[in-house]
Parts: sequence; C-alpha cells; structure tokens
Amino acid sequence: MRSARLPIRRGSVTRNLYVGQAAERGIAAALAVAAGIRPPEDALEEAARVALGLDPADMRLAPPGLALIVEGYLKPYAAVRHAHYPAAAAIAWRGRPGADPARIASLRVETYSEAVAYAGNRAPVAPITAQFSLSWATAHALLRGDLGPTSSRPEALRDPAIRALEQRVVLVADAARDASGRRGATLVLQRDDGREERSEADGVPGDPGRPMTADEARGKFAAYAAPTLGAAEASRMADAILLGEAFLPLTEALGVSRPR
Repeated sequence: MRSARLPIRRGSVTRNLYVGQAAERGIAAALAVAAGIRPPEDALEEAARVALGLDPADMRLAPPGLALIVEGYLKPYAAVRHAHYPAAAAIAWRGRPGADPARIASLRVETYSEAVAYAGNRAPVAPITAQFSLSWATAHALLRGDLGPTSSRPEALRDPAIRALEQRVVLVADAARDASGRRGATLVLQRDDGREERSEADGVPGDPGRPMTADEARGKFAAYAAPTLGAAEASRMADAILLGEAFLPLTEALGVSRPR
C-alpha cells in the first residue's frame, strides 16, 4: 500500500498494473502447483520471518478453500474509499434548505487519520490524484452535487471554481474516530455570515453490512459505461454480469465472439 502513494501523488497510473500482475502471478502459482511444483510447507512463515520481521504466530492467513474475492465490495464512485465519506457529507449538506456553496467562507474535513495520510493529496493535476484526494472529493461534491465519473476528468480538473474551493479545505485527523475504529467524516462549514454548519457521514453504500443493491450497481455501471457503450448495451452487460451464470465467460459478458 505504501508503494502506491508516490505514483498517486505524481499522477502516475503505474498502480493500475498491480491487479493484473497479482492475477498473473496467481495463475502462474496455480499452474505450478498443478504441475507438481511444491514449496516447503513452512515457506510463508519463513518469508514472514526473514522478509518482514514478523512472528509467524502473528500471521493471519485465510483458511484453505476460502474465496477472498467474495469478501470484496462495490462502491458508488471511482475514487478511493476514504473520499466517499466527506463526499457523502457534502452531498447531504447540499440537500438542506438554504445550502449555498457560494456562501462558504471556510471548511474543514474531520476524518480518521488513515484517510488523511493516504488521501491527503492537494491540488490534483491528474485524474488518479483527484481520485485519491479528500479535498478534491469534498470540493467537487459541494459544488456539483456528486463524485461521479466526470469528477476526475480533465475538464473538471481545470474548473477554477472547484480548484478555488479545494484550496480552502482543511483536513484534520479525528482522534475520536481513530480511537473508536469507525470510518466516516464530518464536514464543518463556516458561512460568510459567521454561522457554523456541520454534516456527518458515518457510512456509505458498500460498507460492511450495507452492500450496494442491484439497482445501485446498475446505476453506477450505466453512468460509467453508457457514454462509451450506449445505454442499451450497458444495460445488457450489467444484467449479464449481475444476473448471469456464476462462471459466465468474460467474452459472453462483453458480447465478444470467441476466436475460432
């Protein structure tokens, strides 16, 4: 995780290789095992001890047979999970009577320290950096009412209003959230008339115990895919993925003919 921070800050998309490389190595490992190549039984424990300086007794490995992919989650926006909380707080604030972003004199985001450390990137100039920026997510959500697929595109990054508001966002690590282990964010806004307003988000769709519904997943897929595929094809593909067979070939989900 730490190795991803510098590429994000610099706007490099090298981190997008990680998932593909992990899958490639997993397939190679599975093929090796199938071919009869076996590591020593205590290889993982030795690696933890030598490479990471860990006591093998402290290792927490998934039990054999557990498919960790089912422990994953869907999230509403193509942005780091940490940014969803301040964005949700901003969107909730916009829904209040009399809410006017033009009257914001100052604002701060109070959230857990991991979010500030990992997504404290400021003044993003590349889409990947914007997707990992608490301040950008907050400013965009306050001014545009969402954190959708256009929030990190070049035209958004050039928007002077969003840039000006992003510069005024102050990020604060919330010791109370750290102590409780709760994720979330509180947005504290100071209006130009001196009145302070607060908006809090302690959960967002995709959190444990709050999975996105099928309709929410379809809505996200359509928002991101329809501009490229068209609405009808995006809907068909979403249904193929969500409602199709568990082991549906990717070519069928994509509507691509298999090579003969």
